[in-house]
Amino acid sequence: MELALALGALLAALASLALALRLRTEVARARQAVEAARGDAAQAQTSAAAAERALAALRADLERAQRELAEVRALVESPPPPPLPKPRRTDLSDLRQQLRAAQQAEEEDA
Repeated sequence: MELALALGALLAALASLALALRLRTEVARARQAVEAARGDAAQAQTSAAAAERALAALRADLERAQRELAEVRALVESPPPPPLPKPRRTDLSDLRQQLRAAQQAEEEDA
């Protein structure tokens, strides 16, 4: 009977050992899966950060383009007035020429 009991204990120990080895292998696989998932998560975070930066740059470009478009539309809808002609400087010689031209026109009419 002691032999049967010892044999039963040995079988239970072997079953426990086999179960422990199987669980150890599963734990190792689970750890590898966790490490792989952490690596994937870190890569996803890096990609998301890069995408956010690219999106922010695109938004800035879009806002700049919208401002420029608004400025162009404003210019098209209400163009600035044309510049005034520069005043001509008149001095006495110009006035004398005008007077002579007027006198000559009067003489020709008469």
